Amino acid sequence: MTEPLHRQDFPVHSYDVDAEGFLAPRALFAFLQEAAGGDAARGGYTMERLAEEELVWVIQWMRVEVERYPRRGETLDVTTWARRLERVVAWREFDVVDGSGARLAVGTSRWAVVEHGAGHELARAASVWRRHGRSASGSGLGTATVGEKGAVSTYNGCVLPRGQPWPAF
Repeated sequence: MTEPLHRQDFPVHSYDVDAEGFLAPRALFAFLQEAAGGDAARGGYTMERLAEEELVWVIQWMRVEVERYPRRGETLDVTTWARRLERVVAWREFDVVDGSGARLAVGTSRWAVVEHGAGHELARAASVWRRHGRSASGSGLGTATVGEKGAVSTYNGCVLPRGQPWPAF
């Protein structure tokens, strides 16, 4: 059995920052997606393996709350884990800290396995979980709350301004 937590470091490069030198939200989300892919690959669910079955992972939604945006030259330590697996859907959590261990952000997301080129969940993909000993477990959707400094939330890739109601899932 593999370690339930996956950790991955990401240095913040000049092309990852905004005009003020802070990590751009698009780069943060790319780091989280990359860490999630690394964790899925540890479990045998590489993009190549899914492609053999004409399947892909897609992010249905992701919510991240940011305590502090790091600057160019800092390194982020992203920890991620699958919180719940149910048929073709996986809920994933994220914790992001800086080099000193101070929390920068937390997040939650929902991913689905879909047929390549299709816009719908593929029922036959549930067999992927069963063939590899996965089962539906866990609790309902969680929320992430961290401070009031610069929180960013996304829904289907759109950044929601602070104070805007979060859509119901």
